[in-house]
Amino acid sequence: IAAGFAVTGNVLVTIGTNFAERLAYLPLTFACGLAGSGLSRLPWNRTSKIAAVRSVVLLAGFRTGIRTTDFRSSTLLYEATELAAPRAVKSLTTLGNIRLRQENRPDLAVPLLERSVSIWPDYPRALSSLSEAYARTGNRIGAMEMDRRAREAARKLQDMQR
Repeated sequence: IAAGFAVTGNVLVTIGTNFAERLAYLPLTFACGLAGSGLSRLPWNRTSKIAAVRSVVLLAGFRTGIRTTDFRSSTLLYEATELAAPRAVKSLTTLGNIRLRQENRPDLAVPLLERSVSIWPDYPRALSSLSEAYARTGNRIGAMEMDRRAREAARKLQDMQR
């Protein structure tokens, strides 16, 4: 189980994405197999084993019900992601873009985008969005600097992909 989580949790190597529930499927499949094997070895009667499985399924269903409230809108989803994974650059950048473009609140976008850039200084999308946010808040010098950095980062990324 630990080896599965080590691979999907950016422990052994960086896989380029944040840990998420979808990355837990492999190690959890193994965990379910172990749990089933362990349950079959318990000296409980069949009714007790079924009650134990039902309890686990009920608790998991309850957690799923709570988590679905995060998916009512893009904004709520990315706000929940910001709380759960405050260093998730792509999510921070997306939330910054929501604040900037959908909500027309560049003042709220700037701190999110600045945090994205502080975590990943060469992420072209965050740099470009921060440039736009700075321009819309009247910070022309900051906007020009972020635009320059965004273009440079995009060139580097293209060169790496060749």
